[in-house]
Amino acid sequence: MIYSSPLSAISQSSALSGALLTQSQAERMVSATNAEEAFRVLYDLSWASSASDSSGVDDFENVIDAGLLEVKKALSLEFAHKDIAYVLFLPFDLQNAKATLSAFLKQKQYEDIRENLSFLGFFPRKTAYNILSGKERTASDDFLRKALLSAKKLIEESPENIQEAQNILDAAFYKKIYDTLQRYGKSSLQQVFTNQIDGENIKRILRSTQETVFFLAPWEPSGFLSLSNEQAKAKMEFSPMKSFLLEGEDKKAEGESVVKVEIKIDLNIIQNLFWEARSNPLGEENILLLFLTKLRNAEVIRTILVGKRNGFSENEIRELISVFLPLLPAA
Repeated sequence: MIYSSPLSAISQSSALSGALLTQSQAERMVSATNAEEAFRVLYDLSWASSASDSSGVDDFENVIDAGLLEVKKALSLEFAHKDIAYVLFLPFDLQNAKATLSAFLKQKQYEDIRENLSFLGFFPRKTAYNILSGKERTASDDFLRKALLSAKKLIEESPENIQEAQNILDAAFYKKIYDTLQRYGKSSLQQVFTNQIDGENIKRILRSTQETVFFLAPWEPSGFLSLSNEQAKAKMEFSPMKSFLLEGEDKKAEGESVVKVEIKIDLNIIQNLFWEARSNPLGEENILLLFLTKLRNAEVIRTILVGKRNGFSENEIRELISVFLPLLPAA
C-alpha cells in the first residue's frame, strides 16, 4: 500500500489504532483462567487481521509478529521524503546490524541468524550480512556500510573492542535519524528525537562503570563525544530529561536497579508524542505514536501469555506489566 502524502498515512494509522490492546483488555487477559482463554481476548480484538479461527496460544508469537508486520506494511510509505519511514524503522536496522556483526565474526551463515533478525527494519534483513560479505554497495545504505565496516575492523583488531564497535553503530544510526529530521524540518519530531537522545545518554551515564562515557551527539560530524562522567552529566543540566538522571543516581546510591528509571524514560517519550498528537491530529506524530504503541502492546501481550503458560499468578503478571500499562490506551 503506497500513499502519495502523509495525510493518507495518518488516515490509515487512525484506522489501525482500533486494533490496539487497551488497559481493560490487558486486565481481561491477566484475569483469564488459562493461557488459551487469554489468547482469545487477543484474537477477538483482531490484533492481527491475518490470525485465523484455528490460531491457538501455541501460535501467539506468530500472531504478535503478524500484527506488527501489518502496521509496518500499512505505514511503509512513499512520502515526498522517506523521513518518517527512517524514524520509524531504522532502530530495528540498528538491532539487526549489531546481531549480524556479532554472528558474522563468529563465521555464522545468514541462514543461522535469519529468524533472530527483526523484520521491522527499513532495509531487508539480509542487508547487513551482504555488506559485511562484500555483496552490497548501494548508495541507499552507504551510511550503514561505512558504519558496519568500521565496526568490523575494530573487532578484527581486538575482540575486546566489541563495545566500541557497537557504539560506532549507535552513533551512525542516531546521526542518520538526526540528519533526516533536520532536513525534514518538523520541529515537534525533532524535539521528540532530542529527548530520546538525552534519554539514551542518561542511560549510558547511569550504566557507566568507566571513567568516560560514549556520549551520543548526532549534531557532531562523528556522531558522538567521549566525555568524563561529570562532563556528560553537565550536558544534561538544561535537558527536560534531567529529572530521570537525578532519580537514577539516587537509585544507584541506594544500591537499587535503574531499570525502572530506564522504562520511565521510554514512557516519557511516548507521553510527549501523545500530547503532540493531541495538539495536531493531522500531524505525522500520530504515525510514530501508533507504531510505538503497537510495539509496547506486543511487549505486554508477550509478557502476559508467557506468564500464563509458565504458571505465574495474576498478581505476578500484573507486577511484570505494571510499568508498561500507562503505554496502553485507557479504554
